[in-house]
Amino acid sequence: MNRPSLSVRFAGSPRGALLLFLLYAVIGWGWYEGQVSWWIALGAVGAAMRTLRAVRELRRYKAWLADWRSMSGAGVEPQPQPQPKKRRGRVWALISVATVLVILIPLSTAPDGSGAAPQLTALWCAAILCLVCALVWGIARRIRRRGKTRTEVAEDRAKDAFVACLLGPASSSPSRAEAEQDLPEYCARLISSK
Repeated sequence: MNRPSLSVRFAGSPRGALLLFLLYAVIGWGWYEGQVSWWIALGAVGAAMRTLRAVRELRRYKAWLADWRSMSGAGVEPQPQPQPKKRRGRVWALISVATVLVILIPLSTAPDGSGAAPQLTALWCAAILCLVCALVWGIARRIRRRGKTRTEVAEDRAKDAFVACLLGPASSSPSRAEAEQDLPEYCARLISSK
């Protein structure tokens, strides 16, 4: 099974799905109040269905991945590796709150065009500034990563060329029967069960 795309991983995650469903609810409420046209509300319903599909797809992928990882332990659940603490949760929470504010503040203004209070306008501008800063920070971070990746790729290519020069092409490949004899026990059981 292939790893889901980034959009499916975002929409299928609990935080992403919650944020998206909150957005769909705001659009639905805006349609109910007559501030959003019907075709935007219909698009939100379609997007909600796609979000539900992403949640199911991500859940299926995680179950498959857990099964795949448990095969090597012969029924023993592998111990999780200690991971360094990530501080991305605060950043995502800030981005989520800023996105909700950018969407909700214009919807909360009076429909007669009297405008919002100066405090709401300042809050809306601050939320937009926060989103722009997060976008610039994310782009800069990707550019820095890409530079490292290119260097690492060049080093790997140089190593591969050296190894290929020393080994040369393979003279023969094993048959299926020979390969099955060299398999570990848990792999042989999987093949024989099919």
